[in-house]
Formats: sequence, C-alpha cells, structure tokens
Amino acid sequence: MISAASIIAVGVLPILVGLYAKRFGIDLRGAGWLMTAQSAGTGLGTAAAFWLFPRGYWRATVAVSLGVAAIGAAAAAYAPGYAVLLLCVAVSGCGAGIAYSFVIAILGRSTQPERVFAGAVIAQGSGFALYAMLLSEFEERLGAAPALASVALWYLLAAGLAVLLPQTAAVQADHSSSVAGGEGGTPALLSFSGAASLAGLLCFMIGIFAFWGYVERIGANAGLGAAAIGNGITLGLVAGIAAAVVPVAAGARFGRVRMVMVACGCIFAGLALLAEPRLPASFFAGNIVFNIGWSLGVAYLMGLIAYWDHAGPAVRLIPLAQVMSGMIGPAIVAAAIGKNTLVVNEISAAFCVAAVLLVLIGRWGMTGRVSPGVAGSGGL
Repeated sequence: MISAASIIAVGVLPILVGLYAKRFGIDLRGAGWLMTAQSAGTGLGTAAAFWLFPRGYWRATVAVSLGVAAIGAAAAAYAPGYAVLLLCVAVSGCGAGIAYSFVIAILGRSTQPERVFAGAVIAQGSGFALYAMLLSEFEERLGAAPALASVALWYLLAAGLAVLLPQTAAVQADHSSSVAGGEGGTPALLSFSGAASLAGLLCFMIGIFAFWGYVERIGANAGLGAAAIGNGITLGLVAGIAAAVVPVAAGARFGRVRMVMVACGCIFAGLALLAEPRLPASFFAGNIVFNIGWSLGVAYLMGLIAYWDHAGPAVRLIPLAQVMSGMIGPAIVAAAIGKNTLVVNEISAAFCVAAVLLVLIGRWGMTGRVSPGVAGSGGL
C-alpha cells in the first residue's frame, strides 16, 4: 500500500496532465516537459535513496520524504506560473522517489520476487483505479486546483503507514548459498544477467511512459468525450490489477522471459488499438490490453532482476530505472511530437522491442554458461 500511495501521481498521470493542461493552459509539448520535471525530481530521490538505504533509518526516511512530497504536490496545484509549477512537481517527485525506492528495496529481498512485486502491482493498480474515479468527482465538485492538491492526501496516508516498515536496516542473511545451490552461477554472471534485465526494465518502462502520459490527450484529440476517456483509463487500470494475479498465483511457472515476451505482445496490441481510437470501444480495448502488458511486464522484469542479482545492487537500482524511464520517455516524445500523435505509439513500440532483446541477451548470458538443469530451475 505504501508503494501504491507513494507513486499515485504516476498511476493517474494522464488525468493529472489533463487537469494541469486545463488549469495552466499547457499544450502537448508543455505537458511533456511537466512530466519530465516530475521524473527528474523523482530520479534525484531514487539516486539519494540508493545511497541512504544501507545506512538505516528506513521508517523515518520514508515518512519525512512523503511529507515533502505532500507539500510539493499541494503547492503545485496553486503555483502562480509554469516555472514554479515545474519546481513544485520536481520537489514532490523527489520525496516520492525516496519513499518508493525504500519500499521496493525491502520487497526485493523476498525469496519469491515476482509474486511480491505482483502483489505490489495489484495494490498500486487498485489505488490508481480508485483515485482515477475520484479525480473526476473532485474536479466537478471542487475544481481543478483542489483536485490536483488531493494527491497530497495519498502521500500523507503513506507517511502514516510508514510505521509498518522496519525501523532501521537489519543484517540480512547472505543468499549466496541458495543462489549457488538452486539458482546457479557466480556473482559476476548474475551481475551480467541482472544488468541486462535491468536495462530491459529501463527500456520497457521508457516505452510505457512515452505513451501512458499521453493517453488522455490522444483520446481527446480523437474526439472522445471526457467520460469515455476516464472510463477507458479506469478499465485499463482494473485490467492491469487482474493481470497481476497471474504472477502472484503462478510465480515463475510459465517462465519469466517467456512472460516478458507475452507482456510486450500485449503492449503492441494495445498500441495498435490506440493508434486512432475513433470509437470508445477501441479506446477501452486498447487501454485494457496495454495495461495487461504493463502489469505482467513490470512484475516479471523485476522478478528477473531480483532472481539474477538477488544480493547485488541491481534490485536497489530498480526504482531509479523506473524513474529514469519516466523522465526519458516523455522527454523523447516532447522533442519529437508534432501534429502527428502516432509518433508516441511508434516510440513506445520501439523501446518494448529493445526490452525483449535485452532480456534475451541476459538469458543467453545465463544459459550459455550454466547447465541446462540449473538454468531451467529458475523458471526462465
């Protein structure tokens, strides 16, 4: 729940971008730089968390960081101008990034990473879907500014839940013996495959964020009404929640690499349906399939990283990769987009292809140097 609340702004980003566009008169290019500013701040937070995490004080750090995120989010809603808005969004993102990084690093120490991460995806998707529905009500009843400021309430909720986290870093048992016995390979080999999978996650999330932040604008440009757009985004988030049940129940039974490829296939199908969604049915179906691929891909890619580099730094770098993708994806689109919005779909698809290739390289690095029995035992 803490992971969901700490990145709530990411989960409903298309709706927030629409609200910012209405309140501040931001066009597509300006929206891209707004998302980039938030991701840059969050990236700074995740980088700081990478250094802070081994030094302890988990609970206090998460609570304080979320307090900063809440202040930044509330201030952004009432910013007097675009420059101040960018600064407030960046500050909010920095606090949220620190908190999210700590939670992911703790979850990554699980012995069944894809199941734990998929559980986090379910919690995140549930929170995103709930908030997506509430935002429309908030805007209608209270106005755009209070609706935007309501993000701060989620950060404060997560800060209160921080008491459930360990108070400080505890010495973890070395998992190298279990890795050597059941998951095979040397630390260097695991580091190579973990790095390849981490790069795959980065590319996958760049593809996601290059497109996700523009879903609302794509629907609006296609002539769909606000209700149809909101319903489509909500249905997609709900479908993502349902899809996350697969890794929770099955774990690595179907193969982690295989499931990443299935996830990217869903992304491609969703992008095709959302290329020119003239009808609400196409917009609904595209969002559903896209979010199914998103949920499956994130869970299994994070599981691969934890599997191949369980005790190394790769797991702590997961949030940084996610945040960097949130900065790089919208920045690429902001620089390339013109009147033709199909470039968003093309950029997203290209990065998903790169993700598949990197995961296959990581698998080749593993299976090419360990016995088939050992490689197979990991559910690759």
